[in-house]
Amino acid sequence: MRVVTSAPSKIILCGEHFVVYGAPALAIPTNNRNKIILRSTTLTGETPKIIMKSDVGESIYMNRKLEGRQELNVFAPVLNNILKEHVLDETIEIDILHSGAPKGMGSSSSIGVALGLALFSYLKRDYTEEDLFECGQLVDEIAHGGRPSGIDAKTAVRGRPQMFQRSFNPPSFNFQDVDINFPNSCSLIVVDTYKGERESTAELIERFAQAHGIEKKPAELTEEERRQLLRDYMIVYSEFLSQCHSEGSPERLGNAFNENHKLLMSVSTPEIEEVRTISLDAGAYGAKLTGAGGKGGAVIVLAPQSEKENIIKKLEERRYGAFSIEIAKEGAKVEMIL
Repeated sequence: MRVVTSAPSKIILCGEHFVVYGAPALAIPTNNRNKIILRSTTLTGETPKIIMKSDVGESIYMNRKLEGRQELNVFAPVLNNILKEHVLDETIEIDILHSGAPKGMGSSSSIGVALGLALFSYLKRDYTEEDLFECGQLVDEIAHGGRPSGIDAKTAVRGRPQMFQRSFNPPSFNFQDVDINFPNSCSLIVVDTYKGERESTAELIERFAQAHGIEKKPAELTEEERRQLLRDYMIVYSEFLSQCHSEGSPERLGNAFNENHKLLMSVSTPEIEEVRTISLDAGAYGAKLTGAGGKGGAVIVLAPQSEKENIIKKLEERRYGAFSIEIAKEGAKVEMIL
């Protein structure tokens, strides 16, 4: 049997860090799709197992343990959860084909969703969007070191732009499909600033809090304290909503990118700032970090389509990986079953 599945990556358009304190944020699925290829084989005399391969190496799953490349351990909970009542009677090979999207684009969750979909399809088992969502969450609990917001998994499953917002009483994250797009004649470029070192999301959340004089946990802030913290961001958020459509103003949306970035300077780096300078000098409407920021963080650039290739060329000349993206049309899907 052969099963091929895929799920989109994602980027955060706006709301980084502020979302921790109750602000609404926007995320979009991208056409950078992570893919799973599952093949089953009957090998005489061998104990059935799962062989998982990726560009970082190989791991083998037997007796509810995934051993081999440490980077692949994040996928063990998905295997354990779906196969908990299933006894393997044949060997399964699983190839992970990473889209090449940089850190911050939700690859771990996207792969987890695609992996879950491949296993459900192989087992001919019914599943829901919530089941696939949970696969992404199980991976990100390990990858992020705690229960994540769920925006990566939700965007990968749904394949639709999402508004997400944290509530505190009761504690939850709320998601809503939103109809957003980019102004006509605009392109979005993603830039990877990785230069051999990355910072963790936890470190960057702490840095942001210190820069804003926040000494309490998010749930301990009063409503007035949250309102003051989010005041400037909410102005930017409203501008994103008003201009994220085909008839929107590229200049106004680009300015919203820049204003949002100013609010995130505490988690920027010299590399992020260099990418922004190169892009803006080459004619971009706006540029901002996306995701947590910090060393190795990514930048998104709103550019005129006529200048897209020139901007990418100038970034690559400074050894920054850059590529244009589009909003994905589909969420997680089965591409083939043979």
